[in-house]
Amino acid sequence: MTPADEREHSARPATGWQPTWAMRRVVVIFVVSAGMTLVFGRPAIALAVLPLGVGTALALAGRQGRPRPRLRVEMPSMAEVDGQAAAVMSVSGLEASEIVVLRMPHGIGPPGAPYVVLAADPPDQQLTVTADTSSWGMRDYGAAGVRVATADGLFATPVVIAHTAPVRILPPARTVDVPELPARSAGQVGAHRTRRPGDGSELLDVREFRPGDRVKRIDWRVSARRGVLHVRHTAIDADADLVICLDTRYDLTPDVMSWHDRSSGVDQGGSLGVAIGAAITLAASYLRLGDRVGLVDLAVPYRGVQPGTGVRQLMRIRWHLAGIVPDAQLRRRRFDEGSVPRGAAVVVLSPYIDDQIDPLVGTLARTHRDVLAIDVLPDALRMPTDRAELAAARLVLAERTERLAALARRGVLVARWDPGLIGLLMRRRQRLRRSA
Repeated sequence: MTPADEREHSARPATGWQPTWAMRRVVVIFVVSAGMTLVFGRPAIALAVLPLGVGTALALAGRQGRPRPRLRVEMPSMAEVDGQAAAVMSVSGLEASEIVVLRMPHGIGPPGAPYVVLAADPPDQQLTVTADTSSWGMRDYGAAGVRVATADGLFATPVVIAHTAPVRILPPARTVDVPELPARSAGQVGAHRTRRPGDGSELLDVREFRPGDRVKRIDWRVSARRGVLHVRHTAIDADADLVICLDTRYDLTPDVMSWHDRSSGVDQGGSLGVAIGAAITLAASYLRLGDRVGLVDLAVPYRGVQPGTGVRQLMRIRWHLAGIVPDAQLRRRRFDEGSVPRGAAVVVLSPYIDDQIDPLVGTLARTHRDVLAIDVLPDALRMPTDRAELAAARLVLAERTERLAALARRGVLVARWDPGLIGLLMRRRQRLRRSA
């Protein structure tokens, strides 16, 4: 990461020294010992606390001026899952300090060691620690804090807090064996061979030269053998498009009772986590073949990714998917069919838990596009124990089963997500399309 890719959050300096609990305990000991000496007339009690008094006086004599500690945390804006991500924590203004205690944010630094004690010299220090990137998504590590002390810990500043910026951790991109998509009837470039004549790499035949043929198409070996100019006749290389439609309105976990809860993030074992993993796997697999891949967010259409090719397109899709947060309050606007290129293959990833997804899939099926409906609802659901809630859950699941059956009757191939079977499903979809 370059410095331009990092964001820093700093905190205001502390205002002054405040007595700690150690100082309060010293005062209590002095008051109690003085009272006991006067009441019992035992000077030995005062002599017992004399070393403590001398030590306290020496510590207070060494107290320095006004403290001004500052804390700044620099976080990378983006990281790879299970990759290296470094957080730079800068502490300054330690001239009047003796002890510096740094509180690490959750997930940053060595596990099980949330506190780090630093020396007060030099007054400006930087500490580089690693951040946990074991889970993808928008990761908020919380806040870091620093507190400095003087006079052997008798006086300290209030805790100076600096909040960390969220880090976008990209989901992993895995590839599977997938078949080639059918080439689009429109378009003149791409990685797929067609039978239409034109500029391309696939040789159709060799014919005699005609007026208007390009000189670079002349096959000099055939022409020399036959004594007449011949040209190579090639087929156009067309492109193929895959559009992934992602339903981000719900993130349904195996626990049915949690479906009504509002989620603040993506549960990687829930339906949205499965859908995001499936979308990246499909995108990475087909982008590797040279196809164009786009992404449509059904909850917020303007957040989609236009179809494109190459490594940068895969990075755009991963970056977008890493920032998705489910929101059941979002209502899908009228789907713009123009966002799906003509002739493109479409994969709809959804738990199909309500009937708002039906018009979209039905419209795509009626336009004779390759449509594959992928069910991402988790397996082995944990049903509620209450009789009324159990009956309601069974009713919702029965409606969902009928919804998927209705899509199948329309000619839409419906299947559960399985990375090992996606290639087989795509081939089956193409065979059904050719036989229709």
